Amino acid sequence: MKRMAGGIYLFRTNKPYAILGVPLLGRHNGYVGQSKVYRLRWGQHVAGGGKYKNVAKLWSDLDPEPWRILPLPAWLFLRAPWAVDSLEALCILLTAPVYNVQLNGWNPRRIPPARLRRQRAWRDRAPLLLRISVLLLRLLVKLQLLVFVYLIWKALQ
Repeated sequence: MKRMAGGIYLFRTNKPYAILGVPLLGRHNGYVGQSKVYRLRWGQHVAGGGKYKNVAKLWSDLDPEPWRILPLPAWLFLRAPWAVDSLEALCILLTAPVYNVQLNGWNPRRIPPARLRRQRAWRDRAPLLLRISVLLLRLLVKLQLLVFVYLIWKALQ
């Protein structure tokens, strides 16, 4: 029998108000969780569904990027779930994700669910022209960064 891949995962997302979207500055650690099967859990977060027919997370429109932090063997979930929970808590402590509710009350950057709902409502109501202009602004900033790096590279040759 083939073992499914699972363990501790992290979603990195765009910052909700980072209009320029510059790499490193425009993204942050969004959510840390555990799953026996990465692929299925990632789909539940981004698109909704699953065993309990959950809706997609409110941060799913922020271009979430999944990362496998700590792969774990399947037997650990069955024989020592307390160990998996402890490892997840440690990963939450080390990565300080902003959308985790449990085990994350100490995080000053944490975004509470009520504020997250307001941010998502604003993003959903934003007119198309505003969203397009933000996208174009992001592309221009990234292009300027590329040109800047290229000019420095040429100057050093």
